[in-house]
Amino acid sequence: MSLSIIIYTVILSALTSLKFYCFRSLAFDMGIFIQLLWQSNHGNPLYTQPRWGPENPESFFGVHFAPVVYPLIWLYGLVESPYVLLVIQSVALAAPAYYIYRIAARVTGSERTSLVFALAYLIYPATLWSNWYDFHLESFVPLLMAMMYYHLYRGSRVRFAVSALLLMAVMERMVFIVIAFSAYALLYAYLHRGDGSKGWSLDARSTATLVSLAVVAVAYYFWSESVINGIWPERNVFQPTRLLGVFTYESFLIKVAYLATLAAPLAFLQVNSVLELIPAAPYLLLALATDYPPYYTITWQYPALVSVPFFVSAIHGSVGEEPRRLHLKLGAAALISFVLLSPCTPLMARFGETWRLHLPDEMTRLRQE
Repeated sequence: MSLSIIIYTVILSALTSLKFYCFRSLAFDMGIFIQLLWQSNHGNPLYTQPRWGPENPESFFGVHFAPVVYPLIWLYGLVESPYVLLVIQSVALAAPAYYIYRIAARVTGSERTSLVFALAYLIYPATLWSNWYDFHLESFVPLLMAMMYYHLYRGSRVRFAVSALLLMAVMERMVFIVIAFSAYALLYAYLHRGDGSKGWSLDARSTATLVSLAVVAVAYYFWSESVINGIWPERNVFQPTRLLGVFTYESFLIKVAYLATLAAPLAFLQVNSVLELIPAAPYLLLALATDYPPYYTITWQYPALVSVPFFVSAIHGSVGEEPRRLHLKLGAAALISFVLLSPCTPLMARFGETWRLHLPDEMTRLRQE
């Protein structure tokens, strides 16, 4: 398992570094983070200005309240190179495979089934696209959500709460995932009350932990919003709040297809255990309600917000399946989806620049000079 994670990290770090080297990365958001981290290490904390003018604040915290950037600033200060970000992101997206393996082992009791799920995660299109599309803070979400599931099933309240607090530190919007996760944990504890092998039991301590966590999340959200609005008072002019988009039949079909691309690599096992998808509900509802295509397109960073819930749901949904049949079905679904939906696959490279593996040419080398 460890070897698979290392191989994934090396390959994806190399591929994304090649993409950056060939000038295929974008100012939004790769350029923003390079500017943010470089400026923060040279006397201008949190400074970023992708567009000069009032439509963007000079502080990153005027757009997103994300304390996670502080350790990134420190790491970037050790080696001032954009490639550091791409390696960090690859590590962050590979690491959940370990927790998926452990969760599957706990739920299914089969080491082989656990390995199949973990390997499927490493070639999951949502994982690969989140890694391929430059650098984004959403890439830290799968690891922290996987930790929350794992510590919930192990019955560790403190580690669950710490993981939730770290998730909120990624970005102010992650509080909605934490609140949904608290609701799932409470329901999970209720359904498995009296069974100590299932992790948390429904008692006063568990209930108090989850309710307190939800209250902290709500308070944190309003506080972070006040910080953002204080830094960028014009925010509601340039980014007005819209909860619902324009709902059309065509967009509905695209959104259904998007959900299918998330579920198909796991042979739609999620339909057997939808309870574990509750933590994904805030983002899925947003994706279904919005008219902003990146929220329901797999080639952006947002699928990282739901990749782990889809896997945990599939793991629970696989219970009771005949092992050999399950392994064949899951392996076939994962491989077919990898070929059809992943970046850099030869079959899809012909359809657009976004899908292609980028290799340096003479012009690239001249530009580097």
